[in-house]
Amino acid sequence: ATYPGIAIDFLPMLASEFLAERPNVRFRVLSRSSYVVRDMIPFSQFDIGVLEGPLDQQRAGSERLEFECCCVLSERHPLACHDVLTPQLLDGVPFVSLYREHMTYGQIASSFKAAGSHWNVVAETQYFATCCAFAAHGPCVSIAHPVTAHFYRNRGVAIRKFRPAIVYELYLVFPPLRPRSLVVTEFVDQMKVRLEPFLRGQTTTVPDLEP
Repeated sequence: ATYPGIAIDFLPMLASEFLAERPNVRFRVLSRSSYVVRDMIPFSQFDIGVLEGPLDQQRAGSERLEFECCCVLSERHPLACHDVLTPQLLDGVPFVSLYREHMTYGQIASSFKAAGSHWNVVAETQYFATCCAFAAHGPCVSIAHPVTAHFYRNRGVAIRKFRPAIVYELYLVFPPLRPRSLVVTEFVDQMKVRLEPFLRGQTTTVPDLEP
């Protein structure tokens, strides 16, 4: 059970790799909001839950993953010449944001306010993938999860650092009444190996997810 964003590209890629070596495994991917996934935990309706933070309480066996968001914009955008983008450089530039309740919204708003820059939000959406699609077509820029951004870098999207850092949390959760099987453990281990290069403090560039 997973929040929709990671179910668009990353999980299908990961599951396909896993199935290539284990053809007898079967997947059922439930794409739900993080709030719904969180409410499903006590009922043991899935083997693995992937949801956005914050998590109201650290559940037994849950794992927190912390990422640093990046700035996405068209390769043809005038600001693509910069290696690092800041609120000062993005002053007044058309911006696509996630919805106001999302953990990144307040961080971005605060960074622009602290810099005395105009955060020119022209559109709000629910998914990082939509933000990246907007960026691909220009002239808007956005902030996105680095894993989602990876899947758009060959679709006309430039990926740049953003400072100050915008922190994004994911949680892997496991139902308390559902024993974790060997195959589930192997899948989780493979997922963490794929995500590790993107974790905050691990890399300065977007790594390649291809085998």
